[in-house]
Amino acid sequence: MKNELKFFRKADLILVLTLIIAFFALNKNIIDYGLPFFVQEDENAFLKGTLSYISFITSIKRELSDPYLGPLMNLFLTLKLLFINEIILNLTSISDLKLKVYNDPSILIIYGRYCSLIVTSFFLFILYLIFKKLKINFFIYSTLLFVFSSSLLLLDISIVNGKNSYYLLFFLI
Repeated sequence: MKNELKFFRKADLILVLTLIIAFFALNKNIIDYGLPFFVQEDENAFLKGTLSYISFITSIKRELSDPYLGPLMNLFLTLKLLFINEIILNLTSISDLKLKVYNDPSILIIYGRYCSLIVTSFFLFILYLIFKKLKINFFIYSTLLFVFSSSLLLLDISIVNGKNSYYLLFFLI
């Protein structure tokens, strides 16, 4: 009986992780829609708020209406992804990276969209942990996770570089 229960717990986790990986992979394929010519206004405002944290480089001043914590987390995640992908994997120098971003600023929006997708995937995993803590039946929360991960609401939140994915995570936590 204990072995069956242990197997069921592992199968439960594997199913949820497979769902999250499938959510990430499916949304990753459509993440660069509209770029570099069409960008949402929310993405531009959020990018301005993100870049205002490094105003000593960008000289973009912060406004009182800008969100505080979402752009800061986005800055850390975006810089980490830029460092890993461009400098370590592609062996780009920092001066070449600055020139590349200057010539095509949509690169920052793409990396911001990846950050939103990562944060939304993390949100789904935390939602799973909350369901487990509340001891909700597996069939109920697996259905809820599947429906929520395939909804248009979460699709829009996860592939737009904006504050909504961070606020969704903060609200859940």
